[in-house]
Parts: sequence; structure tokens; C-alpha cells
Amino acid sequence: MANVKNYFQQPRGTNETDNVAQFGGTVHFTGTVTSTVPTQSSVTPNAQIVTATLAEINAGKELIPAITGKKIRILDIDAKVSGNFATGTSVEVEDSNGTPVVALQYAVAALTDGAFLEADTANVTIGAGYMADLTISKSLRIEKTGSDFTGGTSITLMISYQYV
Repeated sequence: MANVKNYFQQPRGTNETDNVAQFGGTVHFTGTVTSTVPTQSSVTPNAQIVTATLAEINAGKELIPAITGKKIRILDIDAKVSGNFATGTSVEVEDSNGTPVVALQYAVAALTDGAFLEADTANVTIGAGYMADLTISKSLRIEKTGSDFTGGTSITLMISYQYV
């Protein structure tokens, strides 16, 4: 009986097909043959583009849903601002825990029309939840701090994350 070889175990120049068992005779097997389909795991990054309007930011909006028993790990967040936000203190991207873990905080000074905000942009503060696991079984949200914002139209976020 031949061994099943993966791509890296195959000798160069052979005609062996990746992950195929080749047998040159009779095979007797009394067990069960199973095959599993890979599922989303912590090594599979996800990307989501979400727009939150001024009203949604003031009320709080879910960006990434929770999965029971899983944590969201933020890998990166970029934001594009539409309109000039005023009167509020900051916008936070955080989990939905009662005491939220903050990934990023955007000060009102950063929320100007057409601004493209990355984690290292001026007036953007990296929180404990950036490139870290958020609270288990909690979603990712965007919310205002301080007074309700006025003047701004929306913030569009591109979020790279994993469920772990």
C-alpha cells in the first residue's frame, strides 16, 4: 500500500497527485472513511466594509455580529469620514460588553470631511482591543462619547478581523 503524501512530501518530477492515495493491488478496509470541509477558523481573516450614519453613531450601531463562545480579534480598521463632525467628544469602535473594550477612538478633531483615518493617524487613539481579543460572545460596535454629534454625514469603516 502506498502512503498518502501531501505536496511538500512528494519527490520532484513525480506524477503523484497532491493528497491522492494510489494503490497497486487489492485494498481491504473495515473502518470508516471521512472527509471534513474546512470551516472558518482563527487563521482565516475576514474583511467587512460598513457605513455608519450620524444618527447611527449617536445611537450606537453594531458593526460585526457576535458569535456565541467566540471572540472577535481586530486586525486593522481604516475609516473614511464624510462631513465635518462637531459637538461630540469622540467616536469609539468597541465591543458590546457592559464595560466595553475599545479598539480605536477617533477624537472629534480627526472627524473632518474626507479624512482617511488609520490607527496611527493624529487624533486617533489605539485602545486595548486593537490587535487583541475582545470580550467573548460580544459584538463590535461604533458609538459616540460625550454629546450627540452634529454636522457629520457618516463614517465608512473597513474592518479586518477574525473570530477566535
